[in-house]
Amino acid sequence: MEQMDFNGTIQFPLVAGATLVGLYYAMEYFGKESVNYFVLAYIAVGGTAGIKALLNMFVDGMFAKYDEDFVIDFSISMIGLEIQMTLLDFPCMIVSCLAMLVYVYTKNWLYNNILAFLFCINALQTLFIGNFKNGFMLLILLFFYDIFFVFGTDVMLTVAKGIEGPIKLMFPKNYSTALDKPQYSILGLGDIVIPGAFVSMCLRFDILKLVSVEKF
Repeated sequence: MEQMDFNGTIQFPLVAGATLVGLYYAMEYFGKESVNYFVLAYIAVGGTAGIKALLNMFVDGMFAKYDEDFVIDFSISMIGLEIQMTLLDFPCMIVSCLAMLVYVYTKNWLYNNILAFLFCINALQTLFIGNFKNGFMLLILLFFYDIFFVFGTDVMLTVAKGIEGPIKLMFPKNYSTALDKPQYSILGLGDIVIPGAFVSMCLRFDILKLVSVEKF
């Protein structure tokens, strides 16, 4: 589980904004297709951790012995690159890459939503805000972040509509015909994960409080 401290809370909107602007200009200079391939490849590799987390959740540590020692372990301190992989990571990566290949082939909005929900579940399992002060500050900063990038500029909508990947939930507004492409309402995963992480923290607090009361 990754715990966010106060400094991380302040930096989060800045890093998110820089990434969003970077994708926006990358789409402008390199084209949407090139950025889409990069994002899908990144999700295919990064989804390994999510597949492993779901696997461990369903089989309750049955394959834990294959996830103990690193088969690949190296780092490049100059650029901050660190790669660590266990035996369990390899089949999980294969499953993740196959899932993205199916997505590229089908481009189905239902399949997109299934993958997006899985990403949300994994994020809520691994992200912990830390305390209420961090959560409150993060929600306030992201409130102004959304106002600027959604209403002040076209950056967020351009990136969200331009990237064809499971980074958002899609709901059809109309049914396509032979001439018209389907239109979708979209909801970014950040709008689910960040408030969900705050609610998850509140739930953990309630559970710990209940346990402490039962002990006495």
